[in-house]
Amino acid sequence: MNIIDALHSRDVFAPLFRDPATWHSWEVYLRGLFGLGLETAADRRLFRETTGLVHMGNTLIFGW
Repeated sequence: MNIIDALHSRDVFAPLFRDPATWHSWEVYLRGLFGLGLETAADRRLFRETTGLVHMGNTLIFGW
C-alpha cells in the first residue's frame, strides 16, 4: 500500500476526509513526493505550478 492507497482506504485515512475532492492538490503533491506518477495533464501542470519542478523523477523528493 502506498500513501495514495492509504488516503483512499476505508481502513486508514478515507474516513477522515469529508470531501476527498478538496484534497486533490495534496494528493498530486504526495504523488510527486513519493514518485508515484501523475495521471493527467492537469495534474502534471498543477505539480509544475506549485512546486516549480519541470520533471518529476521516480524517486522520493524533498518535501520542504
